[in-house]
Amino acid sequence: MTDGTGLLATQLDPPHLLAELIRIPSTYEHEHAMLEFVETYLSQLGLAYSRVAYDADKLSSLAGACAPFSRVEGRRCVVARYPGPIQVV
Repeated sequence: MTDGTGLLATQLDPPHLLAELIRIPSTYEHEHAMLEFVETYLSQLGLAYSRVAYDADKLSSLAGACAPFSRVEGRRCVVARYPGPIQVV
């Protein structure tokens, strides 16, 4: 479903989006390509997002946090907010 440049050509419906996500290898500590896909997809939808970097030291100090705490460079979470009301289908 990409346009040859690695970018999505159009917005994907949920089943096709899920299929694209499943195709991307994203095992523990190797999620970078998945995050890049999600960031590109959000950008193409016109949605702003934030990157939240992992901080192993901070995570390990939190009550209830469970190991392992990765120290792989570049690991992060992606946070986005969709404007408007949420509709449950």
